[in-house]
Amino acid sequence: MRPDGEAARAVFSALAAGIRHVDAAWVYKNEREVGEGLRRAEREGIVTREKVFVTSKLWNTFHRPEDVHTAVNTTLRDLGLSYLDLYLMHWPVAQDP
Repeated sequence: MRPDGEAARAVFSALAAGIRHVDAAWVYKNEREVGEGLRRAEREGIVTREKVFVTSKLWNTFHRPEDVHTAVNTTLRDLGLSYLDLYLMHWPVAQDP
């Protein structure tokens, strides 16, 4: 794990530098901080949500159809977003939860 706030600062700095694609994943355990960085950039007038392409990924233990909805909603909640631009399977091999 990285020090608290490091991911939020990195995302904010990237957006301030002109980056417009943010890649996240549940397994990285930093989606809350990624969302904080996005929101700070919005508050400070650097970007609007619509100008940032946000990707996240479904982890291997959530491949069952009945688990996908919960997984994506957890990601959206943690990022503080109402939608993702792209949601991928992180790895094409399912694992037991």
